[in-house]
Amino acid sequence: MARKHSKRISKKTVICITGIVLALLLAVIVTVLLLHILEKNNLNEPPSETESVISSLPCIASSEVISEESSSTVASTVNNVTKDLKKQSDEIKQTKENTVKVNKTDIDFSVLKQRSVRLAVNYLPQNPELPTGCEITSLTTVLNFYGYTVSKTTMADKYLDKQNAPADWTKVFMGTPFDEHSFGCYAQPITNAANRFFADNKNKHIAYNKSGIAFSAILSEIDNGRPVVIWGTMSMKEAYKTVKFNIDGKTMQWIAPEHCLVLIGYDIDRGVAVMSDPQKGIVEYNIYTVKQRYESMCSQCVFIRENENYVEEEPPIGSEEESNSSETVSEQEEQTPTESSKSEDTQTEIETGDDD
Repeated sequence: MARKHSKRISKKTVICITGIVLALLLAVIVTVLLLHILEKNNLNEPPSETESVISSLPCIASSEVISEESSSTVASTVNNVTKDLKKQSDEIKQTKENTVKVNKTDIDFSVLKQRSVRLAVNYLPQNPELPTGCEITSLTTVLNFYGYTVSKTTMADKYLDKQNAPADWTKVFMGTPFDEHSFGCYAQPITNAANRFFADNKNKHIAYNKSGIAFSAILSEIDNGRPVVIWGTMSMKEAYKTVKFNIDGKTMQWIAPEHCLVLIGYDIDRGVAVMSDPQKGIVEYNIYTVKQRYESMCSQCVFIRENENYVEEEPPIGSEEESNSSETVSEQEEQTPTESSKSEDTQTEIETGDDD
């Protein structure tokens, strides 16, 4: 009887063990499948280094170093990441914590000769060709003011340095102004584009990156009849920090809603700055707000002035017939001394005869 009971227990044990093994095997299979699905989904997500971080980073870059491994991860997805990054940037809302803070100071109007100025600058829209091309459109607006008949698309395509994200927007345009999912650039790439263009057009003008200059000095430029390419924000909204990038081992943080305009005038008594806004037209903004937005965007601006060393080429003197005639005279002057003396003697005789 005891022996029979022992056999029953042994059979149940085998069944239990088999069930446990099958359960473990099924769990392993399910786990592998889940890991495979998660890994596949992660390939479509932007790298962790590009997630938004609200911090007290400087306006353009910090010395914080990110590992080379994470840098290569970002670089490997460069062709797919720009759209996702821009979406992240747009989704980050302006809050008290991430708003770019600037000192609210007065403007020194004493440097200005005129209390009101409005330059005859024509409005040039960036859309529809350049949905993110406010910077190069603003530059083209100023070029047109100085009489150059170049288009914004030519400037964007031929003269502007561009690079897919992540890229240092103080050196190149991050993305392309032809793409609505791109970012933009600061003053130096626009300065470079302008000077490349001037090099192809006799260098009559020169562009200068004057970033960091006092806002009153920019107004003084307008006072002297020269429009200025200046950075601010869309509709002069408050600036705020968004996504950050690893650029050459440093952390750089994008500031939104970045925008570039042309300052073309001001009115001290009314407290307004007149702008050629590539998105809106010729508009007026509160002059103190413009100053604050300029400073919150790292005080970026570009001056364009006449080249003091430029020498205008003189047109050829006279026609081709006159040129041939001068050559004939030169040949006659190269006659031998004997022939020349004979001619002079003959002339003297004629003059003497007339007197007689």
